[in-house]
Amino acid sequence: FGGNLQAISGRPYSARGIHPTDVFAQGYGAFSFFSGGQPAPRGTAGKTPFTTRVDLNGEYTPVVLASKATVGIDVFNVLDADKATEVYERSDNGFNPGTGVYTAEPSFRAPTNYQAPRFVRFSTEVRF
Repeated sequence: FGGNLQAISGRPYSARGIHPTDVFAQGYGAFSFFSGGQPAPRGTAGKTPFTTRVDLNGEYTPVVLASKATVGIDVFNVLDADKATEVYERSDNGFNPGTGVYTAEPSFRAPTNYQAPRFVRFSTEVRF
């Protein structure tokens, strides 16, 4: 029998938006580290949650087969944790240069990736 515990602190994420003064950078859209026209340094928009994962495994070798065969089972993410590991980092959806108004991106901070769900792997081994 065996097991593994994995505990990972949250990943900092950024707010990427449209550059307020550089017309050349504005041509690329919301890829500058600005949010609503204000500077937004990398990794300052928040953090993903702390995640944990528990994996268990076991093997059995029957005595009858003179230790020539082994069967095993691995269970990954036993507790079926499903926290977000990545989020959508685009904070601005558009900019109106005439009014100077930024349109907020409604998907900002929405989860884009989660922990892998619980799954089981069965294995067999035969030595000859």
